[in-house]
Amino acid sequence: MVANRPTCADICWQKLLVDWVKANSDGTVCGSDSLAIAGGVIRDDQGGWIYGCARHIGRCYVLMAELWATHDILLAAWNLGFRRIQFETDNLEVAQILQGRSDALIGCSLVDTIRLLLTRSWSVNICHISRMQNMVVDRVVALCRDSLSSSMVFDSVPAALVRKEVVSF
Repeated sequence: MVANRPTCADICWQKLLVDWVKANSDGTVCGSDSLAIAGGVIRDDQGGWIYGCARHIGRCYVLMAELWATHDILLAAWNLGFRRIQFETDNLEVAQILQGRSDALIGCSLVDTIRLLLTRSWSVNICHISRMQNMVVDRVVALCRDSLSSSMVFDSVPAALVRKEVVSF
């Protein structure tokens, strides 16, 4: 049996309306020590790099790492002055929590903080995407995992991503 190969629609950049930015987040938990990393990327309506970040967040489980990544990239988007955001995550539970379609982590202060952030005067569309579509931010998180730095900020595309041919504009 041959597996279905992903199509361009499954993994290619989808253009946005003018004046919108796309913010992607990803969180991961590494190895038996459960050390977690959260990261995110912001790109303009044409796919051009604006901002990327990643940081070690200590020990936690994957859903919390994903939520910290969501918090960090949405806060960065706000602080950078963006008010029209297409937010994308490859974690279905995070998307459902933010859309109010999941009761997971009710009363969690991090979820409450993110929800409060979403009530600010801006438009944030929340979308669940495939892991393949989130590959750029996945690689940003991996750069932090492989680094001795506790946090990293990228004002331009990291050279390691270009070499891996992950960034497609």
